[in-house]
Amino acid sequence: MTFSLSVSLSLKRRDETVLLREFYMRDTDIKQLCSFNDLLQTLCKNIQRSHYEQLIIKLASAYDGYHFDLPAFLDFRGRICRSGILHFHERDLARSLILFADGQSINNTTNQSINNTINPSFLASAAFHYQSFSTIEESVDWLRNQGDKIIQNPILYSREGKHPFQFLSNLIAIKTAKQNNIIPSIPITQDASASAYQIMSYFLLDETLAKRTNLIPSSDGKSMDIYSLLLEELREYMKTEHDNNLSKVVCDLLTRKIVKGIFMPIIYGKTIKSTADDLKETPLYQFITGNECTKVASVCFQFWKTKYHGLECLIRLIRNIGWIASARGSPVFYRVPYFTTVQDYMKMEPAKIWVYDRVLVFLYMIDNIYPHLVLLREQKKENYSFMISGPYLYWLSRF
Repeated sequence: MTFSLSVSLSLKRRDETVLLREFYMRDTDIKQLCSFNDLLQTLCKNIQRSHYEQLIIKLASAYDGYHFDLPAFLDFRGRICRSGILHFHERDLARSLILFADGQSINNTTNQSINNTINPSFLASAAFHYQSFSTIEESVDWLRNQGDKIIQNPILYSREGKHPFQFLSNLIAIKTAKQNNIIPSIPITQDASASAYQIMSYFLLDETLAKRTNLIPSSDGKSMDIYSLLLEELREYMKTEHDNNLSKVVCDLLTRKIVKGIFMPIIYGKTIKSTADDLKETPLYQFITGNECTKVASVCFQFWKTKYHGLECLIRLIRNIGWIASARGSPVFYRVPYFTTVQDYMKMEPAKIWVYDRVLVFLYMIDNIYPHLVLLREQKKENYSFMISGPYLYWLSRF
């Protein structure tokens, strides 16, 4: 079942609920695939996403042909933030629409296919938007080998990509650069792999963890994926330390996505309870109970504290510093060579405030306005309604 964009955007929430329910009740196949609430939630998300994408496209169209800057600022924690919704901290669509203003010409271009005359960095950047690769060379070779097929049907290839809009944008920019004998104007981007674990490996001077997060190159030069490694280690831990029926079921159903959802937030202070709640949103919950989700979360935390004891100790040390500073009533300062940030969250204490009955307050206001209206009417003021609205609305806003 599909909705056209124009129709779906014009529907109100109540209308779309009624219409969707009618289709759902008549379709026996879709009832077996999902519940009505799940389908409604998906529809609402898609409508919200279409609103966002339309806004991005309208904004990009307004900027088309202009040179503009992307201002950045530091928030109170020192994080680099951007203004607006069209910048490189946004989603795939917004990133795909931004190009450098000036392209530089190159001297040699003989082959018009995607290959030798373009710097390999551009090719690698485009390829990584489609899927992950073990090495830069592997990504470049893949794009060169698939180049002709991709050019014949770029939309189809882009739809299957990890970042479809950026992949398509890169292809267009590379092709345009070759045709016009210029350097591609696309920004070369590459996400860090598990940046929080990278930073922790730096703090701990942990060479193994640094290699696992690609902070430093591995011996064979291939990129490593820490969450795939965590997945394998967690399976082995469950089999050896918790060899029971629950562990066997969980090990068979664990995926990289589930493992990432567990271990990425641990560094940021995630608890066993919140982890268990998240597990209920995964396919695991179709085969295990709510209590078993809590058991699985507990095992994951035990595994993390056992196998990555240094990380756990560092996090506990930093938390203790925060507790000591809080007990002293002093803020926590974070200093780097360029700036200092201050964590000075204040303790909130309740305060009792006596407020007179709100009904009486409104009645007193009416009692005050009414004689004023009568007097103005007696004086035959044609604009009395305007005259009384101004002062009293001003009084309300001041209140």
